[in-house]
Amino acid sequence: MAWNAGCSDIIVESDALSTVQIIAKVNNYSHPLFSLIQSCKKLINSEWNCCVNHVFREANKLADGLAHLGKNIEPGILFFEEPPPAVYSVFDGDFRGLTCLRSSPVLFSC
Repeated sequence: MAWNAGCSDIIVESDALSTVQIIAKVNNYSHPLFSLIQSCKKLINSEWNCCVNHVFREANKLADGLAHLGKNIEPGILFFEEPPPAVYSVFDGDFRGLTCLRSSPVLFSC
């Protein structure tokens, strides 16, 4: 989609740290997902500037909202002309640069 739109500088952000690590490190033919990983690497290494970064889910609320929305629709590719109503407030906050603090787990209590 980004390639077809003529984008040349791409930042891919994922809250799945293990996925980011696998794409960065796996070169083993025996890995069960080797073919998929190689397809991802081929896209990443195309004629554009592309990097894949890990971000916490709280920093990626729009993607998280779209993923939750995707649970209730038919499989396939879906393009939106405008943000769906279910994620509009998140989109608007992201557009305005609002931030969200990430809560950390309680390691001990007094």
